[in-house]
Amino acid sequence: MGITRRSIVVLVLVLAMAESFAEGLFLGRKTVSVESELKEPLSVHCWSSDDDLGLHVLEEGQRISWRFFDSFFTRTRFFCFMTYGDDRKVVGSYPIYDSEVDIAPFPCQRVCRWMVNNFGLYTYDVSTDKWAFIYSWPHDNKPRLFPTPSLPFETYP
Repeated sequence: MGITRRSIVVLVLVLAMAESFAEGLFLGRKTVSVESELKEPLSVHCWSSDDDLGLHVLEEGQRISWRFFDSFFTRTRFFCFMTYGDDRKVVGSYPIYDSEVDIAPFPCQRVCRWMVNNFGLYTYDVSTDKWAFIYSWPHDNKPRLFPTPSLPFETYP
């Protein structure tokens, strides 16, 4: 039983489709992390419509991270509620990831890194190798589901 030219063409096409599928499946996975640069403990509770990641308390230099695939049929969004300070008086609720809207002025690729300090939240810009300031803590310490971004770009819907 010999290998025909047609068999080779079919095999090459099947391998190309399998590679394309695997690339979409594995390279399409996103990783989001939130790290604390606060001197005080930071309480972080993140969730999406499908997943509740629970409450985490981060000390300075610690981070939480999670991996997921964007939903094929619906919008994928993650939010994080954060508090720190004496009696947890500094509070904020922030959109951290959205598959349809770039939260930062540059798109989140496969890895989305966030850093929290006394001024607010920063996201890492791979193209400049720097942290970019995105959200400040609410001045009245009342949590908002959709805060006003600190940088001028399309507002969050």
